[in-house]
Amino acid sequence: MKTYIPQLLEKTPQQLERIYFNLWFDYCNKHAYTNTDLQILITNKALNQWFLTQLHHLENEFIQTVATLRLLKQTKHEIWYAYYLKLKKIHQLYPRKLLNQIRVKNPANKLQFTKYNLN
Repeated sequence: MKTYIPQLLEKTPQQLERIYFNLWFDYCNKHAYTNTDLQILITNKALNQWFLTQLHHLENEFIQTVATLRLLKQTKHEIWYAYYLKLKKIHQLYPRKLLNQIRVKNPANKLQFTKYNLN
């Protein structure tokens, strides 16, 4: 499958890696509370493994629909767009338990409020 997707989409493996990285960064950024939180999420191995597993499942779903897209005589651009929309579904997934575990292990990550004296 690693070679099937690049051939199907006419993308190089490097282009796909960039797409995956952008999805990963956007995903972490969406769920981060602060810049420190973002750094912790991006570098967390367990979260990254979960994310890659979910992407793999979404790619498998896409591959199952490719035959239908080809039967409908979709253009390469339309197939690429269908792939992109399928992967964007990752943003609808939220591993609450895993994110809570990450945040408990990194207490400096909590939101901090500063009291200001306005008088």
